Formats: sequence, C-alpha cells, structure tokens
Amino acid sequence: MIQVLERFNLILEYVAENHTRPCRIKELAALLQVSQPACSNIVRSMVQLGYLESATDANGYVIGPKPSMLVRNGGYKQFLTKIAEPLINALVGKINEMCLLVTDSNFKRILLLQKQGERPVQVSSDIRASENLFLTATGMVILAHLPENEIKSFAEKNPVSKTIFPEISNWENLIPKLNKIRKDRYLLILHEEKDIDAFGSIAVPVYNGKRLEAVLGCKFPTYRFKGEQRNLIIQECIKTAAVISAGLERPGHK
Repeated sequence: MIQVLERFNLILEYVAENHTRPCRIKELAALLQVSQPACSNIVRSMVQLGYLESATDANGYVIGPKPSMLVRNGGYKQFLTKIAEPLINALVGKINEMCLLVTDSNFKRILLLQKQGERPVQVSSDIRASENLFLTATGMVILAHLPENEIKSFAEKNPVSKTIFPEISNWENLIPKLNKIRKDRYLLILHEEKDIDAFGSIAVPVYNGKRLEAVLGCKFPTYRFKGEQRNLIIQECIKTAAVISAGLERPGHK
C-alpha cells in the first residue's frame, strides 16, 4: 500500500511540475521504473478519482479537478476562469440571476464558478447532485458535445432512468435531443410554474476553437422568466458565452 501511495504521489507531483504539457505513459513509467501496462493501471485509477485527466488535444495526461477541489483554490482550468470570471460578473450584474460555469472530467460535471444575483429570491446549485450529466441543463450540453464513441461508452455504463427531461427514460429517445442541443447551441429548460420554488435554466456552450471547453449556465425562478427579462437572459447568456469563447481562441489560451 505504501508503494502504491508513493507512486501515486510521484506521478501527481511530476504532472503538476510539467503542467504546460501533457505527460505520456512512457515517461511516467520511466519515472516510476515500472512497465507501461503497470503504469497505465495506476494512471487509470488516478483519472477515475479525478486527480488526472486525459489531455483533449494530445496523447497524455494533465492534472484533473480533484486537487483544486480539495483545497478550494480555484486552480483547475485557471486559464478559463481568468477569462470567464469578469464576464460572468458582468452578466450577473445585467440579469441579476444566478450564473455558473461548468466543465467536465471523466464524465462528471465540475463546477468552476458560481455567482449569485442580488434579488431576494435566487436559485442555488447543489454541487454534489449536479455532477450527474443527466440531471442538469449544463450537463446535457456537455453530453451532447461528447464524441460519438464517448457517448457510446457513457451509454454502456449509464442507463437512462431519470433525466432533466421528464418524458425521456431511454437512450433511444435521448439521442435526438442531444443532436438538437448541439445544433441549437443552447438548451432552455422551464419547469411548470406552480409556486415560487419552480425554476428554469439555460445552458450555453463555450468553445475553444471547435472543441467544447465549458458550459455557461443560468438558473432563475420560473415566475420571473417573462417578457423583457426572458429576452434579456437568453440574449445576454448567449452573448457572454460567445465572448468567453472568443477569449479562449487568443494565442496562449489552450
């Protein structure tokens, strides 16, 4: 057990020190002085636990969300939050509703930023429950943008029983919804206005080039989503996501 922990720590420190590039299995195996299959097993466990994640654009691994989440230092995807935070602050100032920014790691939804409005009634976000991609608008946008092979892999391990769409309980009916989300480039969910607790949400993809980097979300009481406020929320969320995306396309933001 001590040896496993030592190897775990060596990999974590090495990948953190080389944070400007993905680290490959071959070099990590050399670091540990073990075979590549043995190293792959350790790395696979670290990915599942959230300490590492696969690099999107390269064959290697980078630091995952778990270290930053444990110390609550906001270090995970700092390049993204640095660009997005002032824009989301400005968005909340305009629409006065709760807004958030999420990404994903190993098929789990990771909350990066959350900002509350100043109205007396605000919708909050349950961080633990919302890790499930099926249960939030932002999670569904993430799922819709996964490559086809990853959706198949996710489907094999996660049968559809309950989703944010009450009428959908199987993958056969969910796939057309995912295709429409990807085509529309945003998802709007409105729960029936029965009381002050009823809420709605909008989720808009944030791209880094052609790749989904994150999702901007907004939650609001259903009774307020009317007239000018409805148009304002939709337009400003779409515009803010586009500005964040444009910022990520600048040189050095990868």
